[in-house]
Formats: sequence, C-alpha cells, structure tokens
Amino acid sequence: MSNNNVSNTSDLVQPATTTVVPEVLDESTASSVDQWRLLLGLAILVGSYILRVEIVRFSLRVARRIVPVLYTWLREFEKMLLRPLSWVVFVLLCWFSAYVMDLESLVDMDSGTLQGIITLLLGPPLVWVVICFCNYVAWGIIRVQGWSRSVSKDDDDYSRVMIITEGIEVIKILLAVAVVSTCIIDEIGRFTDFESGQVSAVAVIMVEFVFVFGAHSWLKNIMGGLMSLQDEQIRSGLHVSFQGHEGVVERLFLQGFSMRQYDKGVAYIPNSIMLENLVTVQTKSLDRRCIVPVHLSHATPTTALRIFIQELDNFLMKHMIDSRMNSKGNVLGLEKPRGGWNIMNVYERNKQHAMKEHQPQDRFWISIEAPYLVHVVYYSQERHIKELLVEKTEIVLRITELITKLQLNLQGTEGEYIRPSSAAFPSPAKTEVPDINEGNAEPLADISSHRRRRRAPPVSEPLGRRIVNDGNILRLSPTY
Repeated sequence: MSNNNVSNTSDLVQPATTTVVPEVLDESTASSVDQWRLLLGLAILVGSYILRVEIVRFSLRVARRIVPVLYTWLREFEKMLLRPLSWVVFVLLCWFSAYVMDLESLVDMDSGTLQGIITLLLGPPLVWVVICFCNYVAWGIIRVQGWSRSVSKDDDDYSRVMIITEGIEVIKILLAVAVVSTCIIDEIGRFTDFESGQVSAVAVIMVEFVFVFGAHSWLKNIMGGLMSLQDEQIRSGLHVSFQGHEGVVERLFLQGFSMRQYDKGVAYIPNSIMLENLVTVQTKSLDRRCIVPVHLSHATPTTALRIFIQELDNFLMKHMIDSRMNSKGNVLGLEKPRGGWNIMNVYERNKQHAMKEHQPQDRFWISIEAPYLVHVVYYSQERHIKELLVEKTEIVLRITELITKLQLNLQGTEGEYIRPSSAAFPSPAKTEVPDINEGNAEPLADISSHRRRRRAPPVSEPLGRRIVNDGNILRLSPTY
C-alpha cells in the first residue's frame, strides 16, 4: 500500500513540474525584451535631443543638392526656421521613443493620454514655426517683387515693404491663435475640468461682435491698403487732394497713409477713403488750385469793392505773366545736341514748339461767393511745398497791401469803416483806375513804416502765423 501511494504521489507531482518551466522562460524573455525596448527608447530620446539641429540641417542640404534652383530659398529657409523646426523634430522623436518603449502600458496610462501630452508639447514649437514661417513668406514676397529693404523712408519701396509686413503680421497673429487653441487650450481641457469648448465659443462670439461693430472699417482700411499696393493708385511723393485737403504722400501703411499738408502739418488718412471718396492725384501735367478767401467788412461801399476786384485782377494777370516768363521749360526727350549751327537751330525750334504744346494754361479768377466774401482762386505750377508757400505768401501780402492802400477793413476787425480819401477812389468823371502793379510806383508812407516795423518771418513758418491781425493786415488761414 505504501508503495502504491508513493507511486501515485509521484505520478501526481510530475505533471506539475513540467508545466511551470515554460511560464518562467516566457516571463524572463518578456522582461528582457521590455528592457531592450526601454533602452532603445531612451537612446532615441537622448539622440534626438543632441542631433535635432543636425537632422534638420542635413535634410535641407539634401534638398539643396536635389533642387539646386532653389538654393537661395532653401538657404534663407534654413536661416529662419532651423531652430524652431529642430524643436518640432525633437517632440516628434520623443513621441516615437515613447511608442518604442510602450510607455502607455509601462506607466499604465489611459488610451489617448500620451497623444494628448505630445500634442500639448508640440504647441509652443509650432507657434514659433508659424512666426518664423510668416517672416520667411514676407521675405519671399519682397524678393520676388524686387523691392529693397535698405531704403530711406521717402522711397516707394519703403511703403510697399511696410504694407506687406503689416499684412503678414495680421496673418501671423491669426495662425498663432489657431495653433494655441488647437494644441494647447483643447489639450489642457482634456486633462483638467476646464471646458475648452466654452472658451472657443466665447472667443467666436467676441470675434463676431468685434467684426460687426468695430472691424468693418478695419477691414475696409486693409482692403484699401492692398488695393494701393497692387494697383499703385498713390505712391510716396505724389500730390493728392480729397475732401478739401491737399498735401504730399509721405508713407504708406496697411491701414492708412501719412500726408504732409502744405501748412507743414502731418495728417494720417485711412485707406478706406479711397474706396468711398474721390481722390485726385496731382501728376506733373496738372497744376494745383489755391484759394485765398477775403471777407471784407459789410460796411464797404460797392465802389470800393469793384476797385478792389479790378486791382486784384490786374495783379494776378501780371503775376501769371511773370511766372510764365521765369519758368524753365525743360522738355523730356530733347537733349541739347553737339553739332553745327543748323542742328542747334532745329533743336531750339523743336524746344520752343514742345514748350508751347506742353505749357499749361494759366488760370485764375475772382469770385464773390457771398456778400462781401471774395475768393481769389489761382492755379500754381510749382512742384514743391516751399515754392508753393512762397508764391502764396507773395499773393497774400500783395492783397494785404492793396487792402491797406484802399483803406478797407475785414469782417470782424475792430473799428468802423474809414472812408478813403479822394485820392484812393476815382471820381465818377474819371475812368482811369490807379495801377498799383507798376514797378516804378512809390510806396505809401504807412506801408513803408509798417514794413520797417514788421520783420519778415521765415518761409518755413506756416502761412497762418505769418499774417498778423492788427486792424489793417489781412487775417487768413490757408485753404486749399
């Protein structure tokens, strides 16, 4: 019985020993494989951190060898995006090393947690890449158009570069906000109780509110800036006029442009003005209209007003003739030749003929806009602000001298109208009108004494401060 029991127990124990040995072997091999995967993942992680820059640089060098036509573009791409792309590559290799190590099962993570962490870590490098890539796009547009960055602020290329740069800045902000919302805010809401959907909904509502109530003019200004960049409706240095304002365009921006007015003031005009109003561009073939309003006292007799208008007409006629005689007629395409007398005569005749054809007609008039309100309107051929102000100052001073000679008063000045002497007004029997435009005319004593007392202001001083109101001096503000 004892032998039978021993044999039975041996029979029972023997199968148990044979089934335990394969399980131990499987566990040992699995643990060794996990260790090798862990070491391989750590090696990939360390190698990706050390070689992240060289991986991107090597890839771009291979691309330059394959496509040598794009050598300059890829070289600039490497300068601008090498560092941000290296961090993107590092994050992607970290995700690959985590996949090799099977980090989810190793740390017992939920499904999708590792992907969310990688996406969250990928957000800041992607924002950096978006910023650098937008700068690269701006560089490419400027290079394709042939514009120069190293130019003065008065050059046309400076304004174009400013418009492109500001437009790319707007796109850069929109793309950066999209990356932050997708890669950072949504992933933070996944790991916490923070509802990212509510933030997105509030952001959309706020954007719609801004666009409906405030961004309408902003979009119109941007559209006007892009139209001026594409069609070149206005450029730096052009004389423009619109809605009673006139000046020289200094700089162009995406949402507006700066204009230097003729009184030396700077006005910033939104680009939407070109979409809603008429903008007149004063080219070289056009002249500029200047208006000098003279509001006389309501106690002025009609005879004095008639003589005042006649004297103004005589002066403007003489002034236009003198301006035409003193102007230099430079004709493009007619260079002075070197040859005999026959060629010189032909050149002079062609020059005189071209001057007569291209010479603009002198235009001026004097109108009575309202009772005792006289408008002196003339067209100037000057091309520079300084010369234009000098010409207008001369005309205003001449009008002031005429008012002083005829003993007239302006509306709003103190004192009543002083009846001029008989020497100032012709009698009804006389038809001769005194000509104050004669070069040999003797100046009046009061005018001479006034000129000695008053120092002439500099030309650069605004016109509104040159004319002093002392009772007889004309008080005007520049109107264009």
